[in-house]
Amino acid sequence: MRYTSRMEVPDWLVYTILVLIPLLYLVLRPLQEYYILWNIATGARKDRRKIKSLQRIHAYVCGTELLDHISVSELFTLAKELVSTDVSIESFHKVLLQYKYAAHFRDRLDGSLRGMLLIDTQMGLVKEGRRYNCFKMGLALFKYRYRGGPLVYLVAGYHLLKSLLLHPFTPLYVIYKCFSYKSYLLSLRTSAEVRLMKFKDKCSGMCISQ
Repeated sequence: MRYTSRMEVPDWLVYTILVLIPLLYLVLRPLQEYYILWNIATGARKDRRKIKSLQRIHAYVCGTELLDHISVSELFTLAKELVSTDVSIESFHKVLLQYKYAAHFRDRLDGSLRGMLLIDTQMGLVKEGRRYNCFKMGLALFKYRYRGGPLVYLVAGYHLLKSLLLHPFTPLYVIYKCFSYKSYLLSLRTSAEVRLMKFKDKCSGMCISQ
């Protein structure tokens, strides 16, 4: 004989959660200002130089349509330093606008740009009568001393989880390119499909996960 059970959530618990969420927002929101003041007060301390590079870096995410010329130039300078290419800043800006978000990774010590990541989410796409969503990442670039940290996974994981929670019943495909053997080996273990492409006499992998 098979038994099935269903747990019912009491009404009082639902109402309590609905009340606590806005209260927590009102309480935690002012803490952001204190955090900014803390950075102003402690940002010039010399002992911060003793902290490892990966522990000094922090992330800031901005919509690509909000980036001004100075921000685009800063990202372009970082990309030119890490990737050998003849792309102009105008073409680079067009690439940025193909994504919704640009993540900036900066050093807490001096505020300098040390890495970047582009993220895009496309919802409600239709192919062969089937609806699906697409999550795309590109230009995950970091200076050497700042590579290997968890921030890029946290930023990408947050937007990926957000897409899954907003559309739990729609298939989601994750597309990204990998230009190193480490990311390629990771894609072989986690991606449903891996395609090798030729790019300026070098092999790069495009990974598609579902």
